[in-house]
Amino acid sequence: MRGLGAAHAVDYTGDIAAAVHAITPDGVDKALHAAGDPAVIGKVVRAGAAVASTMGVTAEQLGRDDITVTAIMAAATADKLARLLGDLAGGKLRVNIEAAFSLERAHDALQTFAAGTLGKVLVTR
Repeated sequence: MRGLGAAHAVDYTGDIAAAVHAITPDGVDKALHAAGDPAVIGKVVRAGAAVASTMGVTAEQLGRDDITVTAIMAAATADKLARLLGDLAGGKLRVNIEAAFSLERAHDALQTFAAGTLGKVLVTR
């Protein structure tokens, strides 16, 4: 995350709420929920915060009624994918690859994905 410009980062395997509150005791104004237990996000945002979720969580699932939650759901189209691939090729976009497998090892790729990863699982020819 620091490589993407974040001023602070916390270890997701530890006590996330304690780590965030050590940096900012009152919590954060904005959060992005892309994975994991949504209740943790509810513990680290302050009243009036804005939360964006790619997982479609609600304020109720976050255990809060004093924040704004917006679901972000993507719809892939040929045009969007072409633009993203162009950005990737032009160095404007970086995709973190957790693991790469040959097509013959697609089963291993699915197992790796199912076990949970921080990056993408790539299947190649």
